Amino acid sequence: MDRTVDDLAKNSAPILNWLTANNIQHVAVHWDLDVLSPDDFHSIYPGQPHTDPANFPAAVGDMTLKQVFSLLNVLGNQNDLVGLSIAEHMQWDAINLRRGLSNLAIFN
Repeated sequence: MDRTVDDLAKNSAPILNWLTANNIQHVAVHWDLDVLSPDDFHSIYPGQPHTDPANFPAAVGDMTLKQVFSLLNVLGNQNDLVGLSIAEHMQWDAINLRRGLSNLAIFN
């Protein structure tokens, strides 16, 4: 199945049809958060504060959370969603807060 993110954001039928054609009923999803747009979801590598996604050295996603959750809901309604892994989560605010706090004498 050769589909782009744009195709799947607009129409989940290719995935659903492929699953049906291959008699796949149980589905485990591996979701790399970097398919998301850093404008919509900031806790990904290209969403690092003060980083211009246009200068990012790798592909930058453009899906929204709404699009991904819509796709996952449609998938789960037709099939048995048995697993979901989430990868590439970068909690920039927590990371930067920890770094800053670690420099305070009260925490050393």
